Amino acid sequence: MPEKNKTAEEEIYQKKTSSMVKMSNDVNTQDLFRDVDEFTEVQNNMFYACIAQLYGNSNRIVRFPPEEMKRLIGFNKHVSKKTFIKNINDTLTKFLKIVIKYKTYDKSTGHPILHQGNLFHRSQLDPETFDCVIQVNDEFQILFNQLEQWTRFSLLQYTSLKGNYTKKIYRELKQYRTTGVRNFDLKTFRELFNIPKTYKTSNIRQRVLNRALEELSPFFANLAINDIYEKGKIVGYRFTWIPEDRDKKDFNSQLLDESIAILNIRNNKNMTAKQKFRAFDYYRKLRLGTTEKLYKHAHPETIFGGDKEESKVFIRSELKKVNQYSITQVKGLVTLYEDLNKQGVLQSGDKKDLNELEAILFRKEKKLAHQTLNNDKPYVPRKDTIAEEVLLDLTGLNTPNLEVPRKVIDAKVDEAWAKETKKDHRNMEIKDGINRQPDEVEFNPNFPYHPDIDPEAYDYDKNE
Repeated sequence: MPEKNKTAEEEIYQKKTSSMVKMSNDVNTQDLFRDVDEFTEVQNNMFYACIAQLYGNSNRIVRFPPEEMKRLIGFNKHVSKKTFIKNINDTLTKFLKIVIKYKTYDKSTGHPILHQGNLFHRSQLDPETFDCVIQVNDEFQILFNQLEQWTRFSLLQYTSLKGNYTKKIYRELKQYRTTGVRNFDLKTFRELFNIPKTYKTSNIRQRVLNRALEELSPFFANLAINDIYEKGKIVGYRFTWIPEDRDKKDFNSQLLDESIAILNIRNNKNMTAKQKFRAFDYYRKLRLGTTEKLYKHAHPETIFGGDKEESKVFIRSELKKVNQYSITQVKGLVTLYEDLNKQGVLQSGDKKDLNELEAILFRKEKKLAHQTLNNDKPYVPRKDTIAEEVLLDLTGLNTPNLEVPRKVIDAKVDEAWAKETKKDHRNMEIKDGINRQPDEVEFNPNFPYHPDIDPEAYDYDKNE
């Protein structure tokens, strides 16, 4: 029997869900986002999960099963499927009431024309399969397609944020991600982020800016939030960070993204040790104070740390997952670790992880090289990593026995690690004992501040 023609909705349902939100810069100034910001956390996250599916979607239809929506919005609470479906249906009902207001001008008279309409046209929910559908109105499709200027960000990063102000600030900074700076005068800041009039600047610093710095530091390298003064008074705020490359890859493997996030916290020169501990708690969704308490009880054998009292090696527990990664993804992790080793910051546990990661990369590259040996363009490693050096240097690798290559890899990793650990890589402030605050727990002096590390500079798209 020939396969029946798929409907437009079936095509959308089979399409891989997107974890990237891409929308016109205009929407950041639309009043509708003030309304969405007043939604509950789940409803707010679900709105952006729907928006993420609209870019490149000519049918303007978003269709998803509830389990996929749970994953997209990071919903981890244990509730029944029936309860979650009710929450989704209530949320869709609220979405249908979202109104967009905008102004155009009559071409003949020049008179302003005020428009308003609902962002979403319809929704439906299958009571048997629980599949959900929502469709955007045709006239507002331009906000999410054929974009000349846009804001893009990771849906998974956005939904991991808990602070209401932090979510708004995240969206605003992502609009300027390649510039590395965003200034606000005090009046605009209050209006844009709906700061209560009763908040003094001290309240804004304590309740808004400090929280934003701690929650956003994993996603903006070397983020700083400084007051702008005029005649001795605070008149605005200046957000700075290391600019993202315009062509930077937004989404890597989960472990690489986590590694970069943790390094961004570690290497931030603008945060105290106390703030870094809290940043780890926010990022790992732990009770505030957990990381600081664990650090006092167990000095970690890894710069990435763990979420248990015993010293947990960051990658080792996830090696089965890494085996499923592509060559590009594994090489990204290996490159990150090797560069960190050159900075002299890897701990003994990290070195063991690097041994394993190099071996995984070796096996994958060796397999691909043999599979493409008789092709017109056989795969040839670039010798960028220890694993690739071993693969290119050793002979007689047609045997499935990897014992000899593994010994060579381990020896080269151990040699490189031992060489770097003998050096003192600490910057002068740490060596001289400057900038330490006695009322705070000190980080391991081997790695607390390394501003020269730029994890954003790596290109992980090569060699696939």
